Amino acid sequence: MVIPAHRHDRRSSLPQGLGNAYYPDLGNPGYHADHYDIQLKVEPATNQVESHTRIEAHATQELSKIQFDYQGPPVDGVKVNGEKAEFTRRDAKLVIQAAVKNGEAFSVEVDYHGQPHSALSRGGPFQVGWKVSGDNIVVDSQPDGAQT
Repeated sequence: MVIPAHRHDRRSSLPQGLGNAYYPDLGNPGYHADHYDIQLKVEPATNQVESHTRIEAHATQELSKIQFDYQGPPVDGVKVNGEKAEFTRRDAKLVIQAAVKNGEAFSVEVDYHGQPHSALSRGGPFQVGWKVSGDNIVVDSQPDGAQT
C-alpha cells in the first residue's frame, strides 16, 4: 500500500494530517495525546451542549501551533498550560497558537457550547458524528465522526 504524502497547510509548518491512506487530513503531528478529560453537559430537549475538555499531551517535535481535528460547536476559549491562548478554526481544524518544546508535557483546555451536528464522512457517503432523532441522541464516532 502506498501512503500519500502529508498535505501541508500553506500557513503552517505542520502537515494537515498524519497521512493515513483513507483519511489523510485526520490526526495531528507534533504531539502524542496522553489523557482526555471531557466534561459534557447535554440538554436533549434543545440539543445543546456545554463542554470543558482538557487534553494532556507531550510534544514529539518543536511546536509553534497545536492543532486538533474539530468540527464542533463554537469555541468559547482555549488555555495552554493554564494560560489563555489565541486560536482559530480553519477547515476541520482547531489551531492554537502555542510554543511547546520537543519532549515537553503540556495541557490544553477547550471550552465550547452550542448544537453539535453530524457530518458527511470523508470515507464514504454516510453521516457520522452527533445525530438527534426525537428523544434520542447517538454519536457515531468511527471512522471520523468524533470531531463533530
